Amino acid sequence: MNLEKYFPSDENNEGYSFSLNEKDWHSYLAAIDIETGKLFELFVESRHISNHLDMIFAAMQWKKIIFSSNRLDDDNSIEIVTFHRNPVYIASKAIFFFMEKIWDILVAEWKPLEVTICWHFAKLMNTMQKEMFGGIASIDSCEYVLAVCHFKNVMAAVNDAMFSLKKLPLFEGKVKGFIYDFTVSLFDIRELAWQSISLCNVAEKRCNEGS
Repeated sequence: MNLEKYFPSDENNEGYSFSLNEKDWHSYLAAIDIETGKLFELFVESRHISNHLDMIFAAMQWKKIIFSSNRLDDDNSIEIVTFHRNPVYIASKAIFFFMEKIWDILVAEWKPLEVTICWHFAKLMNTMQKEMFGGIASIDSCEYVLAVCHFKNVMAAVNDAMFSLKKLPLFEGKVKGFIYDFTVSLFDIRELAWQSISLCNVAEKRCNEGS
């Protein structure tokens, strides 16, 4: 999966500013939710295919956009750009939602599952989500080293979750399928974080070379 063409860049950033009202921002966030929902459906359909993230990103038909300050399009209409439009944000948000749904089912159907186990995984997923979004927000402000710290925290939480899965009671039947899907989701979140770290390191190196 190649995220580089979606990565932030300062080129063509003219420093334009604009003011939007609350209705405009609600519409903006609703559009992001629609994109997230589309990616969620693609993830559900393709999650068992080995290169499903590549397929999903290609199907979303994302173009390279600027995630830093505001800019104007060629037709002089204003394009709203915030970290919400970062493909990693949309992809991870959809995958986190999928993970939450898995645990909703596990809690309802897996009788031996203890409350302490559920709470442990809930905290880990909360950490992953908080740190992932913190990293993306840091990219938006071009704080690449800070973003790396956030993404490494994501990977640490993912590793903890994978280790904890091995300590769970034996599972079979339908529950085994849910655990497999949860594991696939963890690998995807780790992949998104890892690739983001690599690109942040490249971006930080370019910044230092240009200073």
